[in-house]
Amino acid sequence: MTVKKWQKAPPENVAAFDAALPSHPKVERRTMFGYPCAFVNGNMFTGLHEDNVCVRLGAEAASARIEKGEGRSFCPMEGRVMKEYVAIPREHCTDVPRLKTLMEAALGYTLALTPKTKKANAPPKQQQPKSKKKRVSK
Repeated sequence: MTVKKWQKAPPENVAAFDAALPSHPKVERRTMFGYPCAFVNGNMFTGLHEDNVCVRLGAEAASARIEKGEGRSFCPMEGRVMKEYVAIPREHCTDVPRLKTLMEAALGYTLALTPKTKKANAPPKQQQPKSKKKRVSK
């Protein structure tokens, strides 16, 4: 099985992403898989992947945009469609006003989701006693 190596996001997309990112006190910019992303309440609402900008609008809104030709399904890996997300057309990935509008919509949708809670650390596994092998004397 051949695994496709992901390409770095173009610098102009990263600059546009940062310029369009909403300034909201709960927005947290992080890196995921080497790409800039933004989270609110622990949920990702926008991010870059290769030369794509994706926004989380909810399954219905994403589907409607795709049907209108205003984006395409976001599929970071073959067979892994992220139904709530839409990848905006590549020609709009550096259009800061358009990105800002989409990111604001994604932020609004994601703010309404249940915040993610941090998982408690799993208790350490107890080591099983090593079995003692009987020596066989000759």
